[in-house]
Formats: sequence, structure tokens, C-alpha cells
Amino acid sequence: MAPSNTQLQTKSEQLVINALRAQLLPGELLLENFRLTDSQSGDVEIDVLVLIPNLGLAVIEVKGGLIEYRDGQWTSRTGTGVRRINPVEQARRGKHAVRNYLSRQGVTSDHLAHAEWFIAMPHTIVSGDMGPEAVADVLIGTKEISQAMEMVRKRLANNASNDRILDDSQVELALALLQNQSFEAAPLTLDHAASLGRYGLLILGVATVGFFTAELVWTSLVAGIWTTILIGAFSWWVGVRFHKRNGHVPRHIVWVNIAAVLLSLGLGDGLAHVAYFKELRGCNINYAGCVPDQPVVDCAVVRDEVEVLIKDVYGIDPDGDHVACEWHEFLDLQK
Repeated sequence: MAPSNTQLQTKSEQLVINALRAQLLPGELLLENFRLTDSQSGDVEIDVLVLIPNLGLAVIEVKGGLIEYRDGQWTSRTGTGVRRINPVEQARRGKHAVRNYLSRQGVTSDHLAHAEWFIAMPHTIVSGDMGPEAVADVLIGTKEISQAMEMVRKRLANNASNDRILDDSQVELALALLQNQSFEAAPLTLDHAASLGRYGLLILGVATVGFFTAELVWTSLVAGIWTTILIGAFSWWVGVRFHKRNGHVPRHIVWVNIAAVLLSLGLGDGLAHVAYFKELRGCNINYAGCVPDQPVVDCAVVRDEVEVLIKDVYGIDPDGDHVACEWHEFLDLQK
């Protein structure tokens, strides 16, 4: 069997993968959490691929939560709410991507490997077909987990097509190619670009508000920066965890988050230094940063160089170069 990569697995995926591994027969191989770039299907992530010599390949899409199919729509219900999903499309795209890849690599030459797709729902009880395509034979629910591999073998054995069935050597070659392939960047479609743009604007707005609020409440640039970093890290985590839902590739999520967080630093800082908000913070509008707005202020209070924006009302810029509390000015004022 192939080595496990638990760092990329959700709890539902771990449950399914562990159950499948326990049911593998000698010679059967399992590969999980890998991505393929296909000219037709784009950038495709496959949760589980089972390779069975002399039978075929099984692409298994894993879905956590309570899965329902009503009025032509799939949904997943978890503790955080209900969201729409499309496991049939994901599983089908995974199957086509694997078959096309192995054909391009010469494993099956000008033929396509025999393969079937399945949907594993470890927290859902399956009572029958779920739509016209997801027949009961391809649905692995709570009750079916314990005999999942038996279901896979049975369906693969019913090969009514002329697809190529891989032998032992071809299965080993396929596994090696899939494990060591060089992933090429998938072309970014207009729909993905628009979706990433909306996601980036959301992160930009949240991070900017967080930065502004932190500096307004704590009057601290460091607090604002840490707030923005934490927001960026959280949004990245959410984006990667749910990239299957919105179709984003994790590296795209990272790029968008970096750009949004960096831009929010400038926007949040600029907004916090608008005169109206500076007054709310108790800062004097005549100076950059946050010089206290009080009757008497000297460099001992300011403690650092500060730019004079309007007028030096505290007399802390004696040489009039619009930079107050320079080290030599601080010494002069102490005499």
C-alpha cells in the first residue's frame, strides 16, 4: 500500500481511509489526497484512489457531515451549518483525470483504464439511490464502511466496456507515476478568478477593519499588525479547508491572502490616521502617529521621532524641519 499522508486528511477522510486500508488484499494499493492537472477537468483533487490489479481503479470522494440529496441538490450539514456540495461531479472529474493521465503517460497506451467512482459518507446512513447517477452501489455510508472494499471489487468486476484492465506491473507503474508526478499549474478560469476576487475583497475588508479596530482601541501599531496577521492566518486556514467547496486551489488561496493582508496593513493604518478617528483615539491631529492630545506634551512623553503634519503646537520641533523629537532636539529641550 502507499504511504499515508495524514496531515492533509480531514477526520472523515481518516475514518474512510483507515477502514479501506484494513480491508485491502495483498497487491491492492491505496493512494490518498493528491492532485492532478487535466486539460479537460482542470486542477482536480482526489481524496482516495484504490488500484486493484486485474480489476481496475476506484476513485472515492469523501464527504463529512450529514449528506442529503433533495430536489436535485446535494447538501452537507455540519455543526457550522448547511452548504451545497457536488460530490458526483467531483468524483466523475477525478475518475476522468486519472484515466487521462495514465493514458498520456503510456500506462494504458491509447486506451483508458477501467475505473469507477464512489462517494463515501461515513456519517450518513444510505437508504437507496441519491439521484439518477449516484445509485446505491456507489454510495458508501455508515453501514457500508465495514464492507467498502467488497463493494468496490464487485462493481469493478462488472466491466461491460472495452476499457483497459491493469495488471500487477501496470498498477505498480501507475502508483509510481501518481506519487512522483510533477504538478503543473492549472489554467485559472474566469469563474475561478472572479470567485478568488470576491474572496480576496472579503479578506481585505475583514483584515482592514481588524487592523483599524486594534489600533483604535489599543492605540498600538503592533496590536494592529498582530490582529491582521491572525485574521490572515485564520482566513487562509478556512480557505484551504473548504477549497473543495469553492473550487480554489490552496496555493491560490495563499496568494490571495498574502496580497489582501499586505494591502489591508496600508488601508487600516491610513484609515486609523484620518483626523476624525485620531481625535476619537485621543491623538493630536497635528502630528503623525498618536501624540497624546493634552495641554502639555514633551519629548519625554512622545519618546520617539514623529512627523509634524500641520503645526508644532507643543514646541517639540525647534529646528522647524517637521520632524519632532529628534535626538539632538531632545537633548536641547532637556537643557
